[in-house]
Amino acid sequence: MRGCLLACALVLGGGARAGTGELPETGFRGLSVHQFERQCFGDGSVHYDPALATPRNDFIEDAGHPAGGWRVVLVGRIAADGPRYELRYDDGPSCDPTFSLWKEGADVALGEFAGDHLVMPGNGALYLIRRSNRAFESREKWLLRDGRLTEASQSHYYVGLDTRARRELQLLQRPAADAGVLATVPPAERVLIVLQQTVASRDWYLVRTPFGLVGWVRDDAYGEDRLFEDLQFLGD
Repeated sequence: MRGCLLACALVLGGGARAGTGELPETGFRGLSVHQFERQCFGDGSVHYDPALATPRNDFIEDAGHPAGGWRVVLVGRIAADGPRYELRYDDGPSCDPTFSLWKEGADVALGEFAGDHLVMPGNGALYLIRRSNRAFESREKWLLRDGRLTEASQSHYYVGLDTRARRELQLLQRPAADAGVLATVPPAERVLIVLQQTVASRDWYLVRTPFGLVGWVRDDAYGEDRLFEDLQFLGD
């Protein structure tokens, strides 16, 4: 298990935009934006370099596809010296928003990833913003490796969510059930959820108290059983 080290210290004072219907802040400048309608969760969007790619809105029917087919939302290059690709979107079988990448003219996708917004700045990488089927808004980086899409591994996902505890919580010194208790958070206390880490298929969150202590709590709860007001799984 990898520790936070400097990365945790750098983000403790920050905040992130909670999931809303607004376009997300991407951190990339000079890109054009193509918005497209979806059946669930409001509009999706693709942020791209207009010198390398062109927005599209073409539907490809496929009777065998759970959503009836794909919508081509962008055509162009991931990098200036690379081949051309099609970026497709579909709503999945039950509000499961999914992007897929296809080499132009190919019959088989290079890979797919669940997500709501995609950034293609032209540096060879794809940056995904995902709120659907997550309890928070995650930011991911994807790369083409050996002809397949692969997520660039992160030790933690940044959360940056300012919220309140729904019940009394014990923050632990490390993300493990047998770790020592660092701090106790009373019900309705406002806290900052800084990071998420998956340990043994369980979701652990690094939480900052109003005083500034940071400790871990496990939260796999759903609906009314969840530990925090605004940490809510969005999906089925």
